[in-house]
Amino acid sequence: MLARIGIVGLLTLGLTSCEREPLPTAPLHIDLPPALSVTTACDGCAPSVIAFSSNRDGNSEIYLTPPDGSNPVNLTNHAGSDEFPAVSPDGRRIAFSSDRSGNFEIHIMDADGSNVRQLTTTGGPALAPAWSPDGGRLAFVALGRENSDIYVIRADGAGLLQVTDDPASDVGPEFSPDGTKIVFSSNRDGDFDIYTTDIFGQEVVRLTDGVRSDLSPTWSPDGSTIVFSSNRVGEFDWDLYSMDADGSNLINLTNDAAIEAVPTWSPDGSSIAFERFPDAITPFGEIYRMNADGSGQVNVTDDPGDDRSPSWGPVPSPDAPVEATSLTVLLQYQEQGEGRLLPLSATGANYLIEGELMRGDQLVSGFGAASSLGPATMNRPGSASNPCDTICS
Repeated sequence: MLARIGIVGLLTLGLTSCEREPLPTAPLHIDLPPALSVTTACDGCAPSVIAFSSNRDGNSEIYLTPPDGSNPVNLTNHAGSDEFPAVSPDGRRIAFSSDRSGNFEIHIMDADGSNVRQLTTTGGPALAPAWSPDGGRLAFVALGRENSDIYVIRADGAGLLQVTDDPASDVGPEFSPDGTKIVFSSNRDGDFDIYTTDIFGQEVVRLTDGVRSDLSPTWSPDGSTIVFSSNRVGEFDWDLYSMDADGSNLINLTNDAAIEAVPTWSPDGSSIAFERFPDAITPFGEIYRMNADGSGQVNVTDDPGDDRSPSWGPVPSPDAPVEATSLTVLLQYQEQGEGRLLPLSATGANYLIEGELMRGDQLVSGFGAASSLGPATMNRPGSASNPCDTICS
């Protein structure tokens, strides 16, 4: 299982300059591939799609399918290996990791497979992208020679921020639905366990303390539950577990002899998709889905190839509001002499300039309405001489 995460390689990171091109405008509508028939996972559910990677056509590509598995469409069709798809919260874009440039780097494409662009230039494997809830940023794993850390980057490829910095391996990041935390798995205390952190890596909280490994955590859409994969009951017995967001109320959802991993929630929170192997010997997996309580397992892909790493997202709607594209502003506020960091999802009208928060052309002296914390002083992360030495928003 850890081999599938690929904790190997050499990482060399170069920070992005503060000078950049104007932010791209998200398209108002992306047409899904004509061959893709849109269905729902349940009666009354909104239409949705599942992206996954598969080697069914010879090498690893990104595919898109409705939840019933009908008419899967190859979106990438490239000689390189394309892995770890992540559907954006509005369904208009898909992030993924690809070695098409020589090293595995994070890429983004439109939901129909067009307009592919590379976001990262780490020089070493950059894997497992995960979207912020406003679609403005991506968390991902950068692999080093002996460890891996979590980074966040804007959706236009600027503003690289290192979240974790630990000699151990931190993997599998995912934003909380409110955008204030990242859940991830780490072996910093021995076995791989589930942790959360604020987006600056300053407030790390351990949620699980089991034997062996807990991997691939994912938040429910309402933020109340985290589902993850674990072999805590047997080395080759990987099941899906759920727990409350504080680590309590642990429940084994699958509890069978198969290997279940990499869960992903349906947009409405009613179902979970995951990769499943019938046993520890079979090399090829399938994408399954089930109800959120673990009942009603259904084989979605049913193909001789190796289908893995599902990501469940909505079908883009022409009437839905366009997500913020790389407009997440990171603030540092001070209250009663104590500093703390806080994310703010901006609409484009709020921005930081020379250490002060601006709203339109008006200087804002307090942040009480947005944070419910009362008046505060805003300071951009970084030094006074170079406010971009931590992050450039």
